Amino acid sequence: MHRLCPLCGADNHAGAVAHRLEGKEIKRCGCGMVYLENPEPAAEPSLHEGRSGDVSERMHNLIRRHFRPGNVLDVGCGAGDFLQDLDPAYTPFGIEMSRVLSPIADSIARGRGGWVVHAGEASEGFPMFSEEHFSGVVMDAFLERESRPVELLRQCARHLERDGRVIIRVPNYDCLGRRLNGDSWNGFRDPEAVNYFRPKTLLRMCREAGLVIRRFRWRDHQPFADDMWLVAGRRS
Repeated sequence: MHRLCPLCGADNHAGAVAHRLEGKEIKRCGCGMVYLENPEPAAEPSLHEGRSGDVSERMHNLIRRHFRPGNVLDVGCGAGDFLQDLDPAYTPFGIEMSRVLSPIADSIARGRGGWVVHAGEASEGFPMFSEEHFSGVVMDAFLERESRPVELLRQCARHLERDGRVIIRVPNYDCLGRRLNGDSWNGFRDPEAVNYFRPKTLLRMCREAGLVIRRFRWRDHQPFADDMWLVAGRRS
């Protein structure tokens, strides 16, 4: 599979390879986007580790601060652990790509009034919900795995309520860890990752998808941390 730049659509087939990892060619586009050019065909997603305690606590704090009570969607919800831990003020929903995990998560969500849909790609799961359905959407360590990230963010914008918010966490390609460790950087370890974001490319992609940035402070993308966090809302 040959992929164009997921941000600007440029064909970088003849361009230099920024990283070559186990036969995978990672390209750096002129727009600044870094991405896997030759991903393997989609297969059943691997079973991922859950969020660490620090990440989970920070996510719940951001949800309480930015999401109004209502329906909350976790994109790539796994077996539903996060849905189960949501504050009672929120009704949990999810999109999951694994045929093994999605029914487990669905059982948890239905116990609290929501449900989980199975989809080959997350962007295909959004249309299974009505538009303006969610007060909040969580994309935690997921956007880097989506082959069509701009379309996914557009779907997210359409399905947020007027004052809804999306919280995004992705690896930060510009971090010191990547600069120091090169191809051994932790952000390259995810076998399903196909996008590698910098602060400027994440901002541009969100804006082009119709989202307005609500929070992206220095501490949310500081160079000492491998990950960056962003909160956005739908454009009025």
